Amino acid sequence: MAVQSEKEIPKGRLKILLLLAIVLAARSYEVAAQAEDFSCRKIAVLNGDPLQMQWNYPDGSILITLENNDTVRHIAVKAQNDSVFSMLSFDARLRYLAPHPIAKAWAGALSDGKPWSMGNYRFLSRFGQRKVFLRQPTFNIAGNLLAFSAYTPYNKDWRLMTYDLKYDNLNEMRGLPSEISYPVWSPKGTFIAFVLPSDHPVRKQAALVRWDGTDLRFLSSDSLSYEFVSWPGSEQYLLFTAKGDVQWYIIRHLIGKGNQEIIYTSKSALKFAQMLPGTGKIAFLKENLKRWELWLLDVEGQD
Repeated sequence: MAVQSEKEIPKGRLKILLLLAIVLAARSYEVAAQAEDFSCRKIAVLNGDPLQMQWNYPDGSILITLENNDTVRHIAVKAQNDSVFSMLSFDARLRYLAPHPIAKAWAGALSDGKPWSMGNYRFLSRFGQRKVFLRQPTFNIAGNLLAFSAYTPYNKDWRLMTYDLKYDNLNEMRGLPSEISYPVWSPKGTFIAFVLPSDHPVRKQAALVRWDGTDLRFLSSDSLSYEFVSWPGSEQYLLFTAKGDVQWYIIRHLIGKGNQEIIYTSKSALKFAQMLPGTGKIAFLKENLKRWELWLLDVEGQD
């Protein structure tokens, strides 16, 4: 009788194991494909390179800023009726645009970084007089605070700043890291999340801080670059748009626990994944043949 070594597997059992592995691999592939396509649809093809995307509360639309050569345009797409598009007409020099969540008013940055404002919110007019150069502005849900990445004539580093509209107060958030981009308010306005360089030469990391500049926390990955961060409807979670070695991901992250859930994967570049309030959908931009497309992912299975 032959003695079987620990490294040898009987041929009959080997066939069964191989068959089982093939079946499991097929099932894994099938589930992954369904996860990427389920309740996800393209609703627009965009003309230009996206600079920013935000939710416009007053009219329930997705506001997208696009740059094509030297021309910057701002378009609005209705979330519940994606066949409705509108082109917003503003100062031709306007590069970044933030809609006020309550009033019909806007704040932004011109092509030279100088602040700009328009609309019927009485405290907003003073914002344009501040000596600051900014990008990527965004309002908190109450509409009294504006967050942005900015620098001053005395400090050329891009830093997190906030502006209190009521008291005309510019807070430079001293003591925080520099070179931050894309600040985003949490749903209740308690925190601001943003992305910034990490110790890795290519990968970016995310961070969040309380609205007053305290309780700074960093979130980084050994294999992913966090290109954009937002809040998926709760202050307990973050939503990352992340770049890996061969794929892009939309990831839900439980703050404080480190638990992560991959919601969407793509071999094409992704941008600006964010939950649309009250819709149960995540909007994001996806590159296809050197053009950007607007997609909606229904995370509550309503489609």
